Amino acid sequence: MLQVLPCAHGSAYIDPTGDMKMSVARKILLIALSFAIPIAVLVYLTVINIDNNITFAQWELKGDEYQRPLEDVLREVQSVEIVYNTGTVAGEETAKVDAAFRRLSEESRRLGEDLQFNAEGLAKRHREHQRAETAQQEWQELSAEVAKSPRRESGADLNPKFEHLIADVRVMITHMGDTSNLILDPDLDSYYLMDVTLLALPQTQDRLGKAILFGYQALKSPGLTEEERIRLAVHAAMLQEADVDRVSGSSRTAVNEDAGFYGVSASLQSRIPAALALYEQANRPFLEAMKSLSEGNTGVSAGEFLRKGLLAREAAFSYWKTAVDEEDVLLRIQIAHFEQRRTQSLMLASLALAVAGILALFLTRSITRPLRGVVASLSPGATLLSVCVERISVASQANFANQVEASLICQELDANCDAMRRAVAELEAQVRGAARS
Repeated sequence: MLQVLPCAHGSAYIDPTGDMKMSVARKILLIALSFAIPIAVLVYLTVINIDNNITFAQWELKGDEYQRPLEDVLREVQSVEIVYNTGTVAGEETAKVDAAFRRLSEESRRLGEDLQFNAEGLAKRHREHQRAETAQQEWQELSAEVAKSPRRESGADLNPKFEHLIADVRVMITHMGDTSNLILDPDLDSYYLMDVTLLALPQTQDRLGKAILFGYQALKSPGLTEEERIRLAVHAAMLQEADVDRVSGSSRTAVNEDAGFYGVSASLQSRIPAALALYEQANRPFLEAMKSLSEGNTGVSAGEFLRKGLLAREAAFSYWKTAVDEEDVLLRIQIAHFEQRRTQSLMLASLALAVAGILALFLTRSITRPLRGVVASLSPGATLLSVCVERISVASQANFANQVEASLICQELDANCDAMRRAVAELEAQVRGAARS
């Protein structure tokens, strides 16, 4: 809508900008807002990045929660296998496996979908067979056969089925590590502790079970063959280099690197070295026994070999529990650190926006108040000038001999009056942001 504004002598001008004017104060506030928008976007992206780090660590905690019953199943199934080969399996041993599988079923119902223990997630990695339900069904079938033949000497050899079930549990541990982000841990302290709990110790526990059974069965015979001594030497070398040395090296690296990430964990610094020393101490006699037998010495009996092996195996599972608990501590420290960073980021952003808003308001007032004073001082002058021009016009036309020249002078004065009135009206509209009439 175009406005027609009156001037002296009935003249008028058209306002091409419309019937409303935005005030100077509003323009300044909009400018401040235009700078606040990218700041808000940056804060949003920062918070999203922090939330991703929190979620990453929370998924790692889910992995540890799921691995706990898997480790229980691994331990108890292996215990039954050892007893089956060295004595008579009792009902209490199989009952422990049943209890471990119940705990695994509970975790599967709670975390199975998240960790992709479903048809799609397992098929994607060609692990369709490694499901908690399948493993439990295999154990039920195996335990029924163990109940019929509770010891190896009874004629039935159930070791292949034990080994198959243990291998399935190992693959489930691997799958859990892949889907829970544990294998992708970005921090050195928790990464090396993850290497211990997810990779090294499950491998060690499996190898210890195999070494115990092989050595015990070999020593039950009158003398060790060359092939048996070689296999014992291989077991000893692998257990030393791939297991004990790796566990020790990764554990010490985790302790050493702890100070560089989110602060020192007091429990990690105190518990891991002590538990590691017990683990190494328990493995040393078993390693020495295997090396001695591989070299042709016959000073170790089957019973003594079994006892030392079981102590080493017990130490491996005990150290796993300590290590996974400390890994959870590190992950919770990470989560707390990122939550604190998120809170700080939001508080600083809010404070910055509040300061910017107050500053914009202060600057707006410092500009608009003087302008209002100028408008107040110019408006009476413009009105007075209009009256003066009108009087000059009348007087000029009465006194000038040349009426044409007098008329031109009056038109020029009138035009100047209109320009001043328009300037004052424009300034007022800018300051007040109101409609002009």
